[in-house]
Amino acid sequence: MGTISSFLMNYGYLGMFLAALLSGSVLPISSEAIMIALLALGVEPLGLLLWGTLGNIIGGAFCYYAGSRGTPEQLARVLHMKSETMDRATVVIQKYGWWAAFFSFVPLLGTAIMIAMGVLHSNVPRTMISMVLGKFIRYFVIVLSAVGISLLLAH
Repeated sequence: MGTISSFLMNYGYLGMFLAALLSGSVLPISSEAIMIALLALGVEPLGLLLWGTLGNIIGGAFCYYAGSRGTPEQLARVLHMKSETMDRATVVIQKYGWWAAFFSFVPLLGTAIMIAMGVLHSNVPRTMISMVLGKFIRYFVIVLSAVGISLLLAH
């Protein structure tokens, strides 16, 4: 998984929080893989769910804030984001409105969605509620799936 992933896994909940924070912001780190690895190592699922969700929410809020402070051109240049990704994010936002933030967990596109939501100055409470729901449900499904599979294999 690489040096960064190994480092994060050595720190349990803190590693999960940092992986989710970086994953939820602008670095392409697979927090899902780290969560599954930590679950396989026997780390408490509820703690991973809570710390992972919290880190990912803060990362998404950072993207919203960055978007609200810069122009799309500046952000694309600074964050090395392709204009096609931002265009796809804008299409999702036009289709779903503030509920588009629910999809902020989708790799690469999710970051662009949150940045674009900031650029568009979408309703902050609604956007954050939608984002929190999406991020929590994604990690909940991962934890539930991993725990369920391990229970099936134990029998």
